[in-house]
Amino acid sequence: MDFYTAVFLSALGESPFALALAAGIFFWFFAAGQHRRARLFALALGLAVIVVSTNKALYVVSHRRLALEAYRAASGHAMLAAAIFPVLARCLSVGMTRTWCRVMVGLGGLLALLIGISRLRLSAHTPAEVVVGLAIGAIVSILVMRERESWPAGQTRSRLVAALLPSLLLFGVSFDFSTEFAMLVVHVITIH
Repeated sequence: MDFYTAVFLSALGESPFALALAAGIFFWFFAAGQHRRARLFALALGLAVIVVSTNKALYVVSHRRLALEAYRAASGHAMLAAAIFPVLARCLSVGMTRTWCRVMVGLGGLLALLIGISRLRLSAHTPAEVVVGLAIGAIVSILVMRERESWPAGQTRSRLVAALLPSLLLFGVSFDFSTEFAMLVVHVITIH
């Protein structure tokens, strides 16, 4: 994976973007009458964010690596990616055959894995930190996808896009041009 691909993939795991997607998914669940699934998604993702944030805060305060020499703090990018992209892929697969649903969820998981690998490529995290982040996020995805409520058959992908658009517009307004995104912009400007 080249550096700029890693920067792009890493930007997909940035909290403003990932949480904007999560808000859109939450609104879609809620509009579809999937209130339990919406609450579960919000609660599980919120707890995962608290766990990873607390882990990072403990590292910052102690300035020491925890038990393993190769571990400082779980990757928030990897956690958000593993918690959100498989669920988004499952939402996009509503109305498809079971096989296609599985393929879509697998692609969402693959994207999360690539985002985790991008964090390694950028030397932002160690393998242990990425694995922990992916594991925490995967727990969120599994909980949401295993919720007993049936998936909303009447909700089309266009409704999901309609639910995601306000969230992504909010993301666009609030995005603070993180270092990684700014590096990508500078690279694109200098090439053209």
